[in-house]
Amino acid sequence: MLKVVDGWDETIRTVISLIPPEILIDWKLLWRDPVRKWVSDKGRVLLIGDAAHPHLPTSGSGATQAIEDGATIGALLDRLGNSQVPIAFKAFEKLR
Repeated sequence: MLKVVDGWDETIRTVISLIPPEILIDWKLLWRDPVRKWVSDKGRVLLIGDAAHPHLPTSGSGATQAIEDGATIGALLDRLGNSQVPIAFKAFEKLR
C-alpha cells in the first residue's frame, strides 16, 4: 500500500503504515462474463442485482441494478398478477 501512495501527503502515509498487516485483505477485482440464464427452468428462481449483472465494485452498481431489477419485476407482477410469476420472470429476463 505504501508503494501506491509514494510521494503523497505524509499524514496519509503514516496512517497507512499504522495499519496492522494481518488485518489487510487483498480483494481481487475480477471480470466475469454475463450469465446467460437468469430464470430457473420452472420459473421459480430469478437472479437479480450482482448475481445477474457482473460489475466491478466501484460505485454501488450491483445495488443500483438490484433496485432497478426490483422495480422491473414489481411492475411486471403488478401488470400480470401474482399467479403469473413464471411468465413475469421470463419477461423480466428479456427486458433486463
